[in-house]
Formats: sequence, structure tokens, C-alpha cells
Amino acid sequence: MKLQSWFVRCCSAIAKPRSSVAVFALVGGACMASSSLELKWEWPAGRTSDMAALVKVQSIKPASKGFFGILASPSVANALPEATDVSFIFDEQGPHNAGQVATVRLPGVEARKLEVGSWAAIGLLESGRVCACVQAAPKVNVEELRRWIAGWKCPADSN
Repeated sequence: MKLQSWFVRCCSAIAKPRSSVAVFALVGGACMASSSLELKWEWPAGRTSDMAALVKVQSIKPASKGFFGILASPSVANALPEATDVSFIFDEQGPHNAGQVATVRLPGVEARKLEVGSWAAIGLLESGRVCACVQAAPKVNVEELRRWIAGWKCPADSN
């Protein structure tokens, strides 16, 4: 059975009262599409960003450490020190992902540069899928920020 037809059958089964609880538990709410973009964090490691984007920070919260804190273990390949989930929205007039909501898991040292409700600059690599640096934007109006971001580069100390 094709994945698409399986998905449609599961979603339509939710409409049937007897099976809706069981199907919803199995599918886990997969019928609801997420429009949020998930970015990956990587240290710059001498690379320069492909693009810069202006974003407005929506939330900052400690990342889940998983069962018994296993995801915070240094032996886990993608564990970040003081991992922090940051949610933001791209500037609606920006050239990259305009108006798109996104999240990225940052190291704590990078997340501490940001404030909820404030603007920030992010440096993106690999066609905008990887975030390599963040910086709080100056406290000026949004038109000035749009001019500022056009010449912004990742700071040299973002490693």
C-alpha cells in the first residue's frame, strides 16, 4: 500500500467514532501538517554563511534531554552543550523564507545572545537548511534592520 493512501485511510478513520481514539493514538496526530521549518545547527568551522536572514525571536526554551538525560550525553554525536530550542519567524519582506516560522536547537552560549520578541540575524549554510551563527540585531526600527542585514556577515567570534 502506498504511503499516501495509508495516510488518507488513517486520517479518514479518525472521522469514525469507534476507531478514532485508536487511530489517533497510533498516528500520533500525523494528519496535522506542520508548516514550521526545522533548521540544523553546525559550528561555522571556518566556513562563511551562504546567506543572512533577519528573524524575530518567538520563544527560547531548554531542549528536552530525553529519557534519563541521554540526549545531553557528550557521547551522543549531535549533543550540544546546554541545548536550547529557539523558535523564530523570518522577516516577511526578507529574501529568504519570508514569513516562515522556524526552529533551531542552539548551544546555550549562542542562545543567550537572543531575547524573545527581539530581532536577530542568522547566518545560513547549505541552501538555508543549516544555521551557523546568530547575533542579536541592533535596537532600531525594522526598515533600518533590513538595510543592516543586507551587509551583515557572521561575526568572527561565533565559533
